[in-house]
Amino acid sequence: MVHHRFTPAHDTLDWAGTANHTQLGDPVKGAALIYEVTRQDKLPGHLALGRDTIERRQVTIRRLQDDLAAWQDKSAATACDDAA
Repeated sequence: MVHHRFTPAHDTLDWAGTANHTQLGDPVKGAALIYEVTRQDKLPGHLALGRDTIERRQVTIRRLQDDLAAWQDKSAATACDDAA
């Protein structure tokens, strides 16, 4: 289904129509894992589904760690002198 491009929502609907059934992951397996996770006592703050998502998250984590490491001492030095 092709929509006229009146709003960003229409763009999203157009994208969803073309992307449907072309995703890398298996939606049934993803749904099964989500169901399994929701039955646990402790829920994860984030749940990455699929190898591609795990790889992107790992890149993000490495970038955050690099940013933190580069400025950690100077950032910590901005605390009030009487703060613990």
